[in-house]
Amino acid sequence: MKDFMEIALKKLDSINSRLNSVDKTLVKQEENLKEHMRRTELLEKQQEDLIHDELVPIKSHIEQVKGISKFLMFSIPTLIALVTILYQYNN
Repeated sequence: MKDFMEIALKKLDSINSRLNSVDKTLVKQEENLKEHMRRTELLEKQQEDLIHDELVPIKSHIEQVKGISKFLMFSIPTLIALVTILYQYNN
């Protein structure tokens, strides 16, 4: 019975040692995960900022083109009407 108890205690010590090793591994993995999450958040923020910085000039250009288009839509028919009136006036 004494031998069985010694064997059982050795096995328990071995299991306890393995559990301690697993606990240490889990702590390291959790630290790695936190660092990975932090870096991922930074990269996502940088990507959002980059997209925003690239879209602002495009949006500005679109607004300029819209303004020019509206001006041309008004001015071309006006010019055609003026040319037509002047042409008819001269004839």
